[in-house]
Order: sequence, then structure tokens, then C-alpha cells
Amino acid sequence: MLSFLLVAALAQEPPKKPPPPAPEKEQKAKPKVRSLDPSLESLMDEEPDKPKEYTLNPAQAQQEIKVGNYYLTKGNTAAAIKRYEEATRWNPAWAVPYLKLGQAYEKKDEPERAVMAYRKFVEMAPNDKQARDLRKKIERLEREASKEN
Repeated sequence: MLSFLLVAALAQEPPKKPPPPAPEKEQKAKPKVRSLDPSLESLMDEEPDKPKEYTLNPAQAQQEIKVGNYYLTKGNTAAAIKRYEEATRWNPAWAVPYLKLGQAYEKKDEPERAVMAYRKFVEMAPNDKQARDLRKKIERLEREASKEN
């Protein structure tokens, strides 16, 4: 009889573990917002508290320049400046975004910032065909700025 009870006890399934507790609050997924400008979608997906990380990406820098040029032609100088600044982060060794930044700042009537951007362009591309003209423009903008102060 004892062997019968032993066999019956061994044949039984072990007790099941209780299911893990449900998470306190499940976060709802944010609805995906689509932009008319595909290059803006990557910016929209980022969390606002998380700083953006940049790696060398010349293609992205060129895209930022194209979008910045579009904004500049449409009269949205502030958006163009943001795009040109993004281009400097995606490809810091490329001089063109600094030239574009200088032009945008000059259009926005911020000569001090325009001078800084133009100087950076001339520093990075001293033999560029536009560098000589920019040196003259830098001097002119500095003279105008000193007259206003």
C-alpha cells in the first residue's frame, strides 16, 4: 500500500507557478505622425529629453543643405539656419554649410553671426574661389557692425 501511495505521488504533476504580476502601468504607444517632408520624420521620432547623437554622414549633410536651401527660397530663414547647422554636425569637415549659414545669417540681418560662419568657411577652404570675395565681405560686415555700435 505504501508503494502505491509513493507511485501515485510521483505520478502527479508538480504545482504550476503563478503567473508573473502584470506591470503597474503599461505605456500606450504614441501614434505615428507622418510628415510631408520625409527628412523631418527622423527628427519627430526622437525623444525630446534625449540629446541627438551625430556620426559622420555626408549624405545626411547634403540632404540638410538641400532642405535648408528650400526653406531659404521660401523665406523661412530660421528653418534654413537650423538645417545648415545640422549639416555642420553631420559632416564637420565640409565647408559649404558654413557658407550657407553665413548667407542665411546675413539675410536674417545678423552680421556678427554671418561673419563667424564666413570666417569658418574661409578657414576650412582658403583656396576656394569664393574665399577671396568672402574675405572682403567679412571686412565690410565688420565695418558696418562697428559703425552701428
